[in-house]
Amino acid sequence: KGYISPFPPETKLRELFLAGDGVAYVDFSEEIVEKHLSGSSAEISTIFSVVNSLAYNFETIKKVFILIEGQERETLGGHINLSRPFLPLYDLIAN
Repeated sequence: KGYISPFPPETKLRELFLAGDGVAYVDFSEEIVEKHLSGSSAEISTIFSVVNSLAYNFETIKKVFILIEGQERETLGGHINLSRPFLPLYDLIAN
């Protein structure tokens, strides 16, 4: 209660697949970029809500690569580089 999702409500998960090297590929619809909240904090929240959730719940997932419409993107909103897979950052989770 009182939390706001960093994802625009129109965002769709297009695909999730695992590579043999412990990397999960998560493919979102274009709405995650087009209607994303502005600012670096919003980007960090969006990226690491996905990365931390997947890595925490599936021990075989060590890194997460984010795709948009099946393609690599530089950023969601101009702040965080999406050209590499992300390791989880559990320090971002509130106790």
